[in-house]
Amino acid sequence: MEFQLPSVLQKKLTPYDEVRRKVESAKKKAVRKASRPFHLGLPPVDLLIPNDVLPRNCDKEDLIKRITLNELNNRYAELSYPQQKGYEQEIRHQNGKPLTFKKTDRLVHTTNGLRVQRRIVLYHFEGMWTCLWIPHTDKYVYGYSFAFKDTKANLARFESYNDQDKKVFLKPDQYDDERAFNLSHLGDNAYNGYSWNNCLPVKVGKTNWRYKTVYLTKDMIKQGHDYDPSKGIFSAREIECWHSKSGALHSQLKEWQRVLVQSLPRWKSIDESRGHYTSRGLKLFNRIFPEQNTLGYVIRNNYQSKQKNWSYGYNGSSKDENKYLLLDPMKKWDVDSLKSLMFRLLKKEPLDLYERRHNIGDPFWKPDGLVEKPYFRKMLHLALEHSENRLYQSAEETMEWVTAPIARMLHMIKWVDYVLTVWPDTPIDYFQTYEKHLMLIKAPSEIKDMGYYRNRGAYQESDWIEARVKMVERKKIYLKQIPVKTFFEFVKKRAEEYKAEITHSSYDFDSDMQSHICHFREWEDTISLLDDIIGSLITAENSPTPVDVVAGTNVESVELSKPRRWRITEFHDHLMGIQWKTRNEDIGLPQDLFPKPVKVTWQEAYAKNALYQSTKGLENVDTGKSMWSEHENSMMSFFQPITSHQLADWGRAVRNCVGNSNYASAIGRKRYFIVLAMVDHKPRYTIQLKLSDGTLVVDQIADIGNRRLSDEEKDFVEKSIAVALQRTAEEDPNYQPEEESK
Repeated sequence: MEFQLPSVLQKKLTPYDEVRRKVESAKKKAVRKASRPFHLGLPPVDLLIPNDVLPRNCDKEDLIKRITLNELNNRYAELSYPQQKGYEQEIRHQNGKPLTFKKTDRLVHTTNGLRVQRRIVLYHFEGMWTCLWIPHTDKYVYGYSFAFKDTKANLARFESYNDQDKKVFLKPDQYDDERAFNLSHLGDNAYNGYSWNNCLPVKVGKTNWRYKTVYLTKDMIKQGHDYDPSKGIFSAREIECWHSKSGALHSQLKEWQRVLVQSLPRWKSIDESRGHYTSRGLKLFNRIFPEQNTLGYVIRNNYQSKQKNWSYGYNGSSKDENKYLLLDPMKKWDVDSLKSLMFRLLKKEPLDLYERRHNIGDPFWKPDGLVEKPYFRKMLHLALEHSENRLYQSAEETMEWVTAPIARMLHMIKWVDYVLTVWPDTPIDYFQTYEKHLMLIKAPSEIKDMGYYRNRGAYQESDWIEARVKMVERKKIYLKQIPVKTFFEFVKKRAEEYKAEITHSSYDFDSDMQSHICHFREWEDTISLLDDIIGSLITAENSPTPVDVVAGTNVESVELSKPRRWRITEFHDHLMGIQWKTRNEDIGLPQDLFPKPVKVTWQEAYAKNALYQSTKGLENVDTGKSMWSEHENSMMSFFQPITSHQLADWGRAVRNCVGNSNYASAIGRKRYFIVLAMVDHKPRYTIQLKLSDGTLVVDQIADIGNRRLSDEEKDFVEKSIAVALQRTAEEDPNYQPEEESK
């Protein structure tokens, strides 16, 4: 039942009404706000918003008032000068004259793309008023101003432990090693943010304020003032997108940042080149100085810290051993300099080009090595020439785009270095012939890098270094058995598979080369197996007593043989089998059914078959041959595996899982029989038999690759094994003939 109260009574009972109580509370709150238009405090508006940002005739107090009256999550204003009156109307000066710009003026736009003189964001957040603006002039990069009340509450909010000299405003990332390294020459003169006492005091009415106004110039950026103000002035509390009170403001600040970025010459990041604009890790001012527009600067940023001997000090500070590796951004690069850099990106020898090339015997880098051949000389020249040409065309590109030809050359040299480590006499023609395939695949880890080896912890550090040298040499000797042309065919096969894939991105040297090449996974997995096997063998050889990787496993008995054919899949499976032997004990298996192999011909298997006997010798009218001629010469050999390793070898030969240690364990415990059958001297059938109450039952028969047998094949196997079992029984001295059962 419901009662509709009279209006007079409704008003009187409002404190009881849940809905109307909230409505009345909101009305009172709005009245209080209107009566106190500056309840957040009226800041020093002419200092917060300088007159060259918004002129005196703009009602700045009204702007502050409107922001103050907004809800907590919308206390900002995004505007421009001159201000735009309509969404798509032409922007003009206040006197009605159209905007005019010089050719040298910076491009500054509104949100909808109209050109203006200044782009402005004014907001209040966490007790602080902030104004950011971007000018169309190149006299300074951008400006910012912030103001806060000089109160104990704000002091506790911004300054930990009331340390008024602590840098907390616009403080750069102290963990940015690259920045610290680039500014290390400035020492204490490098910009490090502002403290409470760096902000100037001012009084507005009866309230004390502090403020700071900065016109950021290029010289200030050189001193390290590269902080991104769109994160918020108070460095310890970034304006985040996930918080309800700052989400909308965060979006406005990121839009302001985007306009700033678009108004400056700048090297794009890889993410931007892919169409993903992100502010995380964004470098705002990486191209506004002349020295940032040189090939030397691009090469330094892309390759300096990637040199093999590069070492990082605390906070990126330079170490003495780094000094000869430092690259000058104003350096004029030539072929010899580029060649030296390529070497230091691949090798760790800290020698200059002349000393190095006259003191090493590397087949590629030695004085008369492949690096001096026309093919590679031309590659070096073209890489340098094309990179210089790209620099002049790089207005909207990444630094990686400029050095893409150098990346291509480095990629090729990595492959050359890898191949020559094993096959030092490789003809240069192979690299030319297979270049397009090599360029599609990432070069594997260096031969000297040993992959996972489980017994690494058994060595002392000094002993491990010596053992590792032996392992690498053994690996080279083994791999040399592969013809070098066969290895290049492995590469070609992988490249063609990659090109045939429909999911990979198209190969493109113009950006982020590593994202457009594939890994040589199967080869890398194979080499990892080889590393593990060789590690086990070397450990066993170096030990005075037999080393068992697994209890009971005699590793010394394992032979590192080569596969029957050099095919990448067979090579991988072959090494996997050898690795299995190093990890699993070679146990003896019972030979209860066939103490020795038994051979059964097709004629013997079907000797009692009525159809065969009645048609034997008849001629096939279609072929002119005897009806059973295709089968009569077949012979099947039955035997049981002697050891678990022999069973594993069989499993790899016929490509099934019978080599798994679980099968050997079950055979040893006499849970079932595994009988192996060869047809015409070739591995073929794997037969599992079970004995139940004196009856031997064929549980399953598997052909190569676990293929199911046809009825004809299954009949031949079953008849043959019956003859073989009968023959084995007859050879037993305790054998007594019994009535033959079905």
